[in-house]
Amino acid sequence: MDFRAAGWIQCHPAESGTGIAFSIQVTEEAFKRTILRKSLIPFTFIFFILPYDAWNLPAPRQGVSPSLYSPTHLICSAQGLPFPIKDMEEKKRRLSFYKKAFDEILEKGARVGEEAFSGDGKSYYYFSQVLDGTTCMYEATGDIAYLERALKWAEIMASKATVIDKDGRKNWKGEHVYGSVSVSHMHHELVAGMEMLRLARVIMTDPDLNGPYGARARNVHRFVRDHIVDKWLYKRGNLSWFMEDVSDYKDTFNLKTANLTRLCLDLYLIGGDTKYRELARGFGQSFKDRLRPYKGGLIWDCGIGWEGYGSVDTAHANRYPYMAVELYRAGIVMTLEDLKGLAELFSNVIWNKSYSNPRFTNFINGSNGIYRSRGPWANGYIVSGWMNLGEVAPEVQAIGDAVLLAILSGKRNPSLDYMDTERARVQLIGRLARNLVPTPKNRG
Repeated sequence: MDFRAAGWIQCHPAESGTGIAFSIQVTEEAFKRTILRKSLIPFTFIFFILPYDAWNLPAPRQGVSPSLYSPTHLICSAQGLPFPIKDMEEKKRRLSFYKKAFDEILEKGARVGEEAFSGDGKSYYYFSQVLDGTTCMYEATGDIAYLERALKWAEIMASKATVIDKDGRKNWKGEHVYGSVSVSHMHHELVAGMEMLRLARVIMTDPDLNGPYGARARNVHRFVRDHIVDKWLYKRGNLSWFMEDVSDYKDTFNLKTANLTRLCLDLYLIGGDTKYRELARGFGQSFKDRLRPYKGGLIWDCGIGWEGYGSVDTAHANRYPYMAVELYRAGIVMTLEDLKGLAELFSNVIWNKSYSNPRFTNFINGSNGIYRSRGPWANGYIVSGWMNLGEVAPEVQAIGDAVLLAILSGKRNPSLDYMDTERARVQLIGRLARNLVPTPKNRG
């Protein structure tokens, strides 16, 4: 087996049709002899000046500058070779790469922020990716412009909840009928609320941010608490449904419960209300109890059935590792070993082991049959939670880098096509950047 990498960088802005292409070929024996021993001395680099099409490589996507491609980044992440972050300077170079890619997407795709004005719960369900990615970029870089942009979006979202139900609670527009009004579905509100509340928690638990932004963040916090979490749990009487879900080990751990776990956790971390901590702890424990060894990793609810399938599908499963990482950071239920087990499931079972053409199976047990209307590999969406494991698992981070490179460079396959949206790219880049600067755990 050969490990091959190919990439390019732009020589001059005027040279749009040509560039410096480079190639490196490393045999499996050389890989073991050099990379695993952390030595690059035996490698030979050969550089050629050729047109893009002479290498049979896709041109960079429209709207993405070729200058963003760093040769070191390409060599390492495109083939999954360990990208050495040996010092702060190297970390800064990595963050600079992510920041340039992120900013260019936002600048040339500025419409990604327009969804914040929709007032529609389903639109906010999708827009949560942008909000999460932008919050991540603030956490990774400390650039206050990202925080201010995300906070403005969250404020706009809260202000657009203008549908008042019979209980006096605010709602976004949607197709769920409650009383005499049409409101957004629970799942859409929980997902959007998660990222609004996470942003509020980032601000309200940081003394340096709480001063200048605390009042605005508290407004967002109160909105999510009163008009999303408490509305669904208490005003609409759904707490018993969630308790039954986590108690029924013959059925799958529901997505809504995973989302609610994160919401309860952040409400506890912000305000210290132990009722939310105990809900998060109980929900998290139910998930942990379901974990079983599987092909070198840890899987949950395998064989129980998910919409008639043999395991949870890969795209929806994003919510679970995100929840697990947040619980681990809070010191509640989940352990580092649990996270590494989930990371092994991702890298050993779900991923196709290709860095140059990364694809992901439709289901977390490695099966790849049709999911709903999606054919093999077409449900391999992994940016909304699986990538969070890159904070503790370098292999997951390398896979994420390979996905990012493939998407930006125009690579096509069913998994990549599913993730080739502005929202997904914003969330993926933000998360990869965020993984480089993990914060101390909030002990719960």
